[in-house]
Amino acid sequence: MRIFAFSLRCGAAALGALLLLAVSAGAAPLVPDDAEALARHGFTADDVGYLLFDLDDGRALAARQADRPFVPASVAKVPAMLAALSLLGAEHRFTTGLHATGAVRDGVLHGDLILKGGGDPTLATGDLIALAEALAAQGIQRVTGRFAYDATALPELPEIDAGQPWTAGYNTGVSALSLNFNRFQLAWRRAGPDVRAEAWSVSDRGRHRLASVAIEVAAGGTAPFTPLDSKEGERWRFAALPGAPERAW
Repeated sequence: MRIFAFSLRCGAAALGALLLLAVSAGAAPLVPDDAEALARHGFTADDVGYLLFDLDDGRALAARQADRPFVPASVAKVPAMLAALSLLGAEHRFTTGLHATGAVRDGVLHGDLILKGGGDPTLATGDLIALAEALAAQGIQRVTGRFAYDATALPELPEIDAGQPWTAGYNTGVSALSLNFNRFQLAWRRAGPDVRAEAWSVSDRGRHRLASVAIEVAAGGTAPFTPLDSKEGERWRFAALPGAPERAW
């Protein structure tokens, strides 16, 4: 029995269309006159490198420092986005839904309530609040069974790239139920002579403390936040080093 579903269109479709338009717009000078554009965005000629070529015949249409190696960084999202648009289509929806295993009588769900993830890359706390509100709007006030989740729509990966630091905010895990971009914020503050450090899930709907992430405060160390090996869940050590940022993703 499906109770409610939240869906969202991937916002990359418009960008993909612009990129495809740029590729198919016809021949462009191999050495482009882009000095004004680079200066407008605060880049120098040495900061930028690219190669634009025709997909059909491989002709180079425009290039700047095409043979110089650059760290791709966020530019790597472009081919991933184009592949997703090609495989899924611009009208694809990532759907997160609530499902039930029993009947609803007099505002009571006699069975389990299951949160089923569909791989929505922008799923946030506000979306889960909307699901809960929709559940209440249908008159469901109590659940007699368990609350469970289903993330089997996608493989679960502990990090995006094993060649990058796994603690980096841009190298999060991947799941069909990634929430708030699957990252959390470590924050600390002084409370009199003591130091308090906590983990927070942050979204547009506010901050929620994560009791599942334990942080111990210790003196010394080479970094403010250090991950610890633990079989009991996520554990971190914090050292209040001089100049340590108050927050880190």
